[in-house]
Formats: sequence, structure tokens, C-alpha cells
Amino acid sequence: MLAAFNPRPMTALLPARNPNALYQYGEAVAEVQGAVISQANGTVTFQAIRTAGKADAAREVEYQDWVLRCPDLPGPRPGTFVGQFSGVVAGATCTIVGKMP
Repeated sequence: MLAAFNPRPMTALLPARNPNALYQYGEAVAEVQGAVISQANGTVTFQAIRTAGKADAAREVEYQDWVLRCPDLPGPRPGTFVGQFSGVVAGATCTIVGKMP
């Protein structure tokens, strides 16, 4: 007799996310500190955002249950070659685009 197939939900297959990180394409691209979420203003303000240059400021990021647009994410200047990059922005504000599906 065959046992009934009981598929696990997709979320059970994904690794747990760091609640203090920004994600793009399923990968943590920045660490954040001191988040203040203002749904009334449609913003999330961070005391600090720290990245190693993986974040693409032109693309939306995921933070906890939110999809954000953060044009002030630090990154290497366009047209430059950087062997290793680390950047920090203090007091960055991101716009809430929507909720995670």
C-alpha cells in the first residue's frame, strides 16, 4: 500500500531569511539596522544600510514582508572597476512598493 503524498509548502523548502537584510533574487545583498516602517507614508527608514556591492539600486529589494525601492543603496560608481566594495548609507529611506506575495 502506498502512503499518501503530502507535499510541503514552498516556504518550508526555502532557507530562513535574516529579518535585518535586504534581498534581491533570493540572495541577501545588504544588512540593515534600525528600521522604522511607516505604512501611512509608504516608507521604511533605516538607521543604516551596509552592503558589499551586491545590491542593484535600480531594482526593487525585499525586506521582511515588503517590496521596496531604495535608490540610495550604496554601490560602486558606474564605469569603474572595483576589486572589493563595501558601502554604508546612514538614514536611508526606501519607498514601499507592495507586500511580498
